[in-house]
Amino acid sequence: SAVLGLVVGQAIGRWGNFFNGEAHGGVVAEGSPLYFLRMGLYPNDISGVSGMAYVHPTFLYEALWNILSFVLINVFYKKKKFDGEVALWYFAWYGFGRMFIEGLRTDSLMLGPIRVSQLVGLLCFVAGTALVIWGRIYYYKKKKETVGVTASVQENVEENKETENGEENK
Repeated sequence: SAVLGLVVGQAIGRWGNFFNGEAHGGVVAEGSPLYFLRMGLYPNDISGVSGMAYVHPTFLYEALWNILSFVLINVFYKKKKFDGEVALWYFAWYGFGRMFIEGLRTDSLMLGPIRVSQLVGLLCFVAGTALVIWGRIYYYKKKKETVGVTASVQENVEENKETENGEENK
């Protein structure tokens, strides 16, 4: 599936943010559970900080999220029920992670009080999840109809055999 290549490309691409020293989060508080993941920067744009600043490495969080996505999609790939379902899993999964990771960033595009990337992430999550559910319901309805048609055809075949056997015995 092309989605797997996209996920790997995104995971690798996030490291460009690291090398550019961009797309990082705010300063990590010393008592934070994520303090051990901090990234040290000599900031040009972090107000109130002189010297080394320890910030959330959001590029790392997103790269790890994408690697987890790659693993999960590979594990569940054989359970897909319809074409396009894997892409919808990706949209929902990526959007869900993006909602949280984007909340840590300091350079987000804002639309009033709303971070645009968080809104897009929420929309991807809701739409992707809804479409997966709809697709699964549609798949199972079709499967049930197909089973009904198959049973009906089987009954007709058996009736025809009985009729043919009855005519041969005459």
